[in-house]
Amino acid sequence: MSTRTEELRMDIVEERRELAQSIEAIGDRVSPGRMVERRTNRVKDRLSSIRDTVMGAAPSMPSMPDVQGTTRGNPLAAGLVAFGVGALAAAIFPATRKEAEVAQAAREAVEPMAQEVGKEMAAGMQEHAKEAAEQVKAVATDGAEQVKQAATTATEDAKEAGAHAADEVKQQASSS
Repeated sequence: MSTRTEELRMDIVEERRELAQSIEAIGDRVSPGRMVERRTNRVKDRLSSIRDTVMGAAPSMPSMPDVQGTTRGNPLAAGLVAFGVGALAAAIFPATRKEAEVAQAAREAVEPMAQEVGKEMAAGMQEHAKEAAEQVKAVATDGAEQVKQAATTATEDAKEAGAHAADEVKQQASSS
């Protein structure tokens, strides 16, 4: 009798633990901060991969004669080398006033578009967060219902076992 009740209690505790883990995992998945972090990591990984593909790994950088041999007859490679040299030169020399003005104009032209894209991304994330919240609610409701059913079953079993024990005691009392 008591072992069955203990088993039911252990089952309820296990169900609660599993439900808590599921809710925590869903919460982690739909957390805006974690979503941004995952997306940022994907972009960083992609940029790193592109940079390694374009620039090559530092230990395996070819010498100048090797670069000339490799780029001969390969316009894409020559263009990438020229781009790399231009980027290096741009990093070394300070920007002129005209370049700063052009950069500011470009920034002013791009900023509204970037804001619009950011708003669209935020709206998309809100929609995903809303869907995830609905999923969490459904899982929590199902889990609560399961716990309630398990508790009801345990209560009924305990009442039944108590009634059975009372009947046995009465039979033993009447037979003595």
